[in-house]
Amino acid sequence: MNKSKTDGIIFSLIASFCGATVPIFSKLILQYFPPSTALFVRMAVAFILIFLFLAIFIKPKIQIDKNTLLISLFGALNFVFFMFAINFMPAVIAPIFFSLVPIEVTLFSYLLFREKVSSAQLIGIIVGYFGAIIVLSPSFSNAQGSEVRPIGIVLVLLASSSIAMHSLLIQRSNNRYSPYNLSFQSIGVALIFSIPILIVAPRTAEIAKDFNFNVVWFFLGIAAIGTISQYLSFQHAIGKIQASANVVFFYFQPVFTITMSLIFLDESISIIYVIGLVFVLIGSSLNLGMYTKIKNAISNKKITGS
Repeated sequence: MNKSKTDGIIFSLIASFCGATVPIFSKLILQYFPPSTALFVRMAVAFILIFLFLAIFIKPKIQIDKNTLLISLFGALNFVFFMFAINFMPAVIAPIFFSLVPIEVTLFSYLLFREKVSSAQLIGIIVGYFGAIIVLSPSFSNAQGSEVRPIGIVLVLLASSSIAMHSLLIQRSNNRYSPYNLSFQSIGVALIFSIPILIVAPRTAEIAKDFNFNVVWFFLGIAAIGTISQYLSFQHAIGKIQASANVVFFYFQPVFTITMSLIFLDESISIIYVIGLVFVLIGSSLNLGMYTKIKNAISNKKITGS
């Protein structure tokens, strides 16, 4: 395995862990703040941290054009939609939808760029969404399915679709923009979005009376780990190993999220949840071309063996 591929896998694993912390930190923060306030503070802290990090250590050239703004727009929408979505569902449900991202990339590639959809990918789309339905069905799943509200499903689908478009546009740009550039702009755009949302949001929700100073650490965690580190490491991974980054990321992120949800949020899952997740991952794998890769590997082995 060459160094570039090894580095790409490492970056993807880091991104998986960092991304898995977002539902956990979000749930903890939402115990004290409404989503509009949580979104604004998260993005403000993240913007300050990434600005200082880039200005002091990296000093990159920030290139802003219509392509970077479009890519950053979808990266920012992921932040916005997710903070509101997680308020309507358990943390363990979130990775189900983000594991569907490779399927959504296939759908957007066909709808927007008329890229061909193979029979394996079509089967993967059906299998993946079937798995999501299994997990979401309160009558079958014990993963706190009754706590999943329809508005939460809509919002998290918008969040996962946004990150799918973000990833697709990065790949179609041939990775000519640096991760620092795109991450900085995504966070900046999200911060801009959060300001009018904060202003117009209803004032019905109040800060919990039992406010705990730990929430400060939660905000620092979601900003530094779940926002900056996740985006930088994932974009580095895409630049080094392309679709393989998605394989590692979307396989390991649910494992990390579920583990932390069980430990820190006392959430639960059932065997049906696990079965549904397996269907989702199989569907995503088919849309990442894993079937073709395995088939070619077997064929090459047979040729070599003969």
